[in-house]
Amino acid sequence: MYKLLKAIFIILLGVFSYSLVAAADMQKAIVAYKNKDFTTAVREYKIEAEAGNPKAQNNLGTMYQSGEGVEQSYATAMMWYLLAAEGDSPRAQSNLGIMFYEGFGTEKDLKEAFKWFSLAADQGIPVAQYNLSVMYNKGQSVPIDDEKSLEWLIKSAERGLAVAQYKLGSRYKNGNGVPQNHMEAAKFFEGAAKQGHLEAQAAIGVMYVEGNGALQNYSTAVEWIKSAAERGHTVSQLNLGVLYAKGRGVFQDMALAEKWYKLAAEKGHKNAQTYLAFLYRDGSDAVPQNAKLAEKWFLKAANQGDIQAQNNLGMMYQKGQGVAQNYEKAVKWTRKAVEQDSPYAQFNLGLAYYNGLGVPKDFAEAFKWFTQAAKKGVAAAQANLGVMYAKGESLSENKILAHMWFTIAAENGVYAALKNKEFLEKNMTPEQISTASKKAGLWLEKNTN
Repeated sequence: MYKLLKAIFIILLGVFSYSLVAAADMQKAIVAYKNKDFTTAVREYKIEAEAGNPKAQNNLGTMYQSGEGVEQSYATAMMWYLLAAEGDSPRAQSNLGIMFYEGFGTEKDLKEAFKWFSLAADQGIPVAQYNLSVMYNKGQSVPIDDEKSLEWLIKSAERGLAVAQYKLGSRYKNGNGVPQNHMEAAKFFEGAAKQGHLEAQAAIGVMYVEGNGALQNYSTAVEWIKSAAERGHTVSQLNLGVLYAKGRGVFQDMALAEKWYKLAAEKGHKNAQTYLAFLYRDGSDAVPQNAKLAEKWFLKAANQGDIQAQNNLGMMYQKGQGVAQNYEKAVKWTRKAVEQDSPYAQFNLGLAYYNGLGVPKDFAEAFKWFTQAAKKGVAAAQANLGVMYAKGESLSENKILAHMWFTIAAENGVYAALKNKEFLEKNMTPEQISTASKKAGLWLEKNTN
């Protein structure tokens, strides 16, 4: 349904969240920090840090970096990280790597960043392992090396770092550098989702909807997608709307479908805008039909290039569905969808030319667009093409090709095409009917999945 990968990035704040290491002689500082008494925490950490305790030095560095209980100072944070790192604190080495990577309190130096990340990664710090994966992936201070990037990503993910689990899950889902494996993707997505990783919650929710890598379970899908949607994840808001509209994993509720579609639509998501427009166009017991709102949201989506919106907006103007009938506007939006190779728009443009609605009547143009749509499987276009061959409109009459297209359209559910074929056969020889039937059979064999 929708794509889940973004650019790989260096973690910064994630380091701070678990860099504060408790020790018996630092208990007062730890308790003060947990109680958000940062002034006391700084004082107690400083006593231990000045006595040479690497853990206290690292934790004091994080407080100077974040400005908790002290005036923020990257330079002072660097000083304490360096002392702790040289005292073999792996977390301080990881934090120091970030300072060099970002250029916080020092000149940006990717070689130094790589050095400190390597020392921390070798001691099992998952953030440093992930950051090494990033540097190998981007070729930062080292040649690009996909194998080493993947190796460190796996180590980080297996040690439980949420962002690494999400990235590795995405690799398994898409077969990016690893064999495609939906079971592994689901495992890592769910691991990250349980830690609150937003994109992972959205991704595992979709996997439970589709049944990829996990047993299809709409109720579980709703739990994950709703969690992401409530946190503002736009695609999840759209997906939750779809689940409510279809009654998958929840009781069908069109009012809630409207709510979630609208949240995503108002943030500019074109598919959500289109779905919301359909909801207003068709109406329901919970959501009254509203052509003006349908037109509004179709227009927003159509202006962003959504093919469904462009095509349906064209149909609304062509038929005057709740809006003033306007053939010129209908053709305008239909053409935009045609430019994106929409077969249904090609059919509708063919109709416009055939009937002279919004454009001069032109059988040659109608034939052209019906042909393109018919070859892509639009049954109504196939039936109309049969009519044009039977009548000799824009070309010489051809009963064999008319019969062929009537047969194909009838196979695709157009009852009128079946009646047209039966009528046409009254004026055809058995040889012509046999030839036409063979042509239709070959076309259907080639073009039917």
